[in-house]
Amino acid sequence: MTDAERRRIWRSYVDAYFRAQGAWEAAGRPFPRPPMPTQPEALQGL
Repeated sequence: MTDAERRRIWRSYVDAYFRAQGAWEAAGRPFPRPPMPTQPEALQGL
């Protein structure tokens, strides 16, 4: 996998994470916190 592919996957993951975080915060941070996106396997160990 090239660095460019890893960067694309990373950016997609970070965008999804921050969208989920923003939605949770906009809802008033209810408990329990909803599941957040997990880091893609291709990025494990970076």
